[in-house]
Amino acid sequence: MAGEERQFQRWFVGEWEKGGRWAENIHPSFGTKTGIPDLLLLVSNLMVPIEVKTGVLKDGYLKVSDVRPAQIRWSRKFVAHGGKCGLIAGLRKDKEWEIAVVQNEAWWTGRTVFSDGDFVVVESPFRALIHLLSQ
Repeated sequence: MAGEERQFQRWFVGEWEKGGRWAENIHPSFGTKTGIPDLLLLVSNLMVPIEVKTGVLKDGYLKVSDVRPAQIRWSRKFVAHGGKCGLIAGLRKDKEWEIAVVQNEAWWTGRTVFSDGDFVVVESPFRALIHLLSQ
């Protein structure tokens, strides 16, 4: 994971845990399945895996860092078996972060550039989760 993605992920987890909520970073290692998301959140007995990226907003478009085919396969399979998961991108805003939540159907295409209807920008991890769960 690139340095800026790591910073965003740490910020996201820190904000999430402030309310006494649980989150776990996943670190790739031997024995970790290829494509498994970067982050796990626990919400009302529901485990929500999240793929973490960084991105840039320009002229109404969102560009995110690389999306690998293994990440798409893992996510599609998880959802096909009844799970909820998604992709978020950290958007640097001065010294803070905003969060772009990308629709699964959009990032599952393998694209890394998204138009207005493909994503929503929110300011808190809790709001991001609401959008992920509504997919």
